[in-house]
Amino acid sequence: MRSLHVPLEETIDMFVNRAFKNNWFNETHNLNIQRHQLTKLLEISTMNQLFQFNGHLYEQVDGVAMGSPLEPLIANTFMCHLESKLTHQDKFSTLYRRYVDDTSNDARH
Repeated sequence: MRSLHVPLEETIDMFVNRAFKNNWFNETHNLNIQRHQLTKLLEISTMNQLFQFNGHLYEQVDGVAMGSPLEPLIANTFMCHLESKLTHQDKFSTLYRRYVDDTSNDARH
């Protein structure tokens, strides 16, 4: 199975667009934040993250770091967008299952 990495910048844009549709984000959470501020906060908290493994320091350069509290939100945003796109193009599989960002269209799983 091929691994798919969430395109982070594109997904942040998707999330921010949905959050500010009809000013939902501010109205729901009683906030007064602007679109560019939320975008910057998400970029800071998800991009260029550092992590340590076996005593060596690494920089996360692709996707969201595993274990990040934002990982499920970002993955779900991207997957919902992808599923919607495939549905509208009539290319969605008749047998499809998903748990966060893991999918299967194989009846054996």
